[in-house]
Amino acid sequence: MIVTAHQPLYMPWLGFFHKAILSDVICILDNVQFADGDFIHRNKIKAIHGSKWLTIAVNKKDHFNKKISQIEIVDQVWQEKHIETLRQSYSEAPFFENYMSDLEEIIGSSRYNYLIEIDMKLLAYLFGALKITTKIVLASDLSIQGKKSDFILSACGELKASAYISGQNGKDYLNIEDFESAGINIAMQKYNHPTYNQLHGDFLPNMSVIDLLFNEGPLSRDIIMRGNAGAWNELSLE
Repeated sequence: MIVTAHQPLYMPWLGFFHKAILSDVICILDNVQFADGDFIHRNKIKAIHGSKWLTIAVNKKDHFNKKISQIEIVDQVWQEKHIETLRQSYSEAPFFENYMSDLEEIIGSSRYNYLIEIDMKLLAYLFGALKITTKIVLASDLSIQGKKSDFILSACGELKASAYISGQNGKDYLNIEDFESAGINIAMQKYNHPTYNQLHGDFLPNMSVIDLLFNEGPLSRDIIMRGNAGAWNELSLE
């Protein structure tokens, strides 16, 4: 069983889905501390004049003592703004009509009180659009113990992982020896960002996956994996 984990993100970038595709289970860390300035409540798209942030305004009061699942959305003005910005930026994209009505329905049809609600609803849709069958579990639904490395190890144990796919930052806090002692192999992600067709001039990497879907449609999953079948360190996933 190959497991990966990540905080919930708003319309994530391509590397997030790369980890998910190569895993059997992705554990969404909804019960860890909210980090202001991260991609949990915002992401970038390619607009007419370059990259543009789509940001959801959230209540950051005392956020150092709050879990991501407890972060509240301040107002609903963002919904109309994000829909309009997507329309302005991608109306000429080849696959705009394939996805925009669904995205508009998800973003604009409900009143979201908590950030986790829109993040997870969009994630489920994006998995479907990319034909990703990886199982999604919430960390808050597990009986996880400890912090940092122990927290991830505990999640892997409960999910019966034989291997764990970590982002590059994992080397800074994961205790590799503990995972090896538990019989869990670790692979560090090395994502080679592909290029693809984009609107509005020179290619910009690290946009939301929405940019890829609007421009490449059903080819998006293959593009995410292009040049990344073996993008790992020396540790094996076997």
